[in-house]
Amino acid sequence: MRSVSQALAAAAVVACFAPLALAQPVPPASPPKGPAPAAAPAPAGSGRAGAAPQPAATGSALPQLPPAGAADAPPKPPSIDVDDPALAPVPAAAHNITGFREVLSLLSNQSTTLKIAQLEIARATGQRRQVLAGVLPTVTGQARVSAELIPRTVTPIPSLDPTCVLATVTTLGQCASKAGDPVTRWADPSGSLSLSVTQPFNARSWYAIGTQDEVISGTKLRAEDAKRTAIAVAANAIVSVVTSERIAEVNRVGLRSALERLELTKRKKRLGSGTDLDIVRAEQDATSARGNVVSGDESLRKARESLGQLFNSTDAYGVPASFSLNDIEQAMKSACHPDKVENRTDVLAAKSDLTVADRGVTDVKLQYAPTLSVSSTLSATTDTNQASWSISALLTVPIWDGGARYGAAKVAAVQVEEAKVRVEQAVVGATIEATQAQRSITVADQAKAISEKARDLAKETARLSQIAFETGSGTSLDLVTSGQALRQAEIDLAVKELEVIRSKIAALLALSKCDL
Repeated sequence: MRSVSQALAAAAVVACFAPLALAQPVPPASPPKGPAPAAAPAPAGSGRAGAAPQPAATGSALPQLPPAGAADAPPKPPSIDVDDPALAPVPAAAHNITGFREVLSLLSNQSTTLKIAQLEIARATGQRRQVLAGVLPTVTGQARVSAELIPRTVTPIPSLDPTCVLATVTTLGQCASKAGDPVTRWADPSGSLSLSVTQPFNARSWYAIGTQDEVISGTKLRAEDAKRTAIAVAANAIVSVVTSERIAEVNRVGLRSALERLELTKRKKRLGSGTDLDIVRAEQDATSARGNVVSGDESLRKARESLGQLFNSTDAYGVPASFSLNDIEQAMKSACHPDKVENRTDVLAAKSDLTVADRGVTDVKLQYAPTLSVSSTLSATTDTNQASWSISALLTVPIWDGGARYGAAKVAAVQVEEAKVRVEQAVVGATIEATQAQRSITVADQAKAISEKARDLAKETARLSQIAFETGSGTSLDLVTSGQALRQAEIDLAVKELEVIRSKIAALLALSKCDL
């Protein structure tokens, strides 16, 4: 009688754990192999005698054997409820991107990279105005006003008394000695006005205007290239957020599966067919899965913050599930236009730098040329109530400056050679980047297919390990190892799927000119 009870208890255990493949993220395509739990319904009395006590922690009861007459019906899978704070999703970001056209608008209005590029153009324009001032006349006006702060005491000159006009010589001295009292007076203020006009004649200054125009052209090309790179960075940031969202979701599915395996292992232990080692291994697996959730959530938060930083915002920007990654490609096709490698903006900017360097050689040669300056001055003073007008010319011939111009010529020649090397480097870099970008699409598709195959194999391995563990032919180590491999395969597949989109974006922007 005891052996019959043990046999019935074993049958109940097998009936309980036969459909445990539901613990995996995706149900198996076929029902798990193993003994049919409902082949022989147990008697009413002996069925409860061999059953194990109910686990109080989960609040769910073990499934009952099917009633008589229902031997062909499949058993109902057991309900496994797990709860853990780490299963809660990451809170939504402060802002969500509705479409890639919104991204282009935010970049155009708030991107610090693009603002700096536009300010560089304004600065180059201001420098050109400074260079232009070297060939235009200068006009200088001066006004001077002076006044004494201490008064002067003046003694009047002695004068003759009119009554002494007919005086004799003896009385003349007495008449002339009559003088007035001293007088204190303030001196009248004085002032002067002058106006000077100077016109330089310098061949080097005239030539510098054309050089600065080329500098402005190169700065504008760099601003256009900044738009292209900004769009590429924003697209990659969005893909990174989507990837992090997907990985965070996969991590939670993996954690739930690990917690379900832990609960099943505990139930098996309570039924007497499991060991403490099985529980410890399952707990280790759950702990590892929980650690993946923590690190994945932090990666997601950082990806959101990096996306917001592109828009010069301290708030995090998220990408909702409704966001279409295909919209990125369509929006970029309207903003960017493919072209040849030689016409890419960074290559054109390098060629502009070469032109500026070539003009620098001529600029050094013009330092040997003489300069002429003509000036004219018109002035007037209140002291004499007179005006004057003068004109002068100054011719300067450089003779010897200690060798500074010879050194400048050597520096200019080296700068030309460096600019040539940079042009070659830009062309080679753009060519290789375009080739690799086109090839990356094929590589990403192949990697995705391999990852899908690896995921499917990992899923099947996890299913078979689960069945083997249920029937007692497998170990808990196989169960935990296969579960970890499945989680990693799911994460790798999520990354590979989004890498396909990333490669298409890179290929589109490799040889494009973009405008926001």
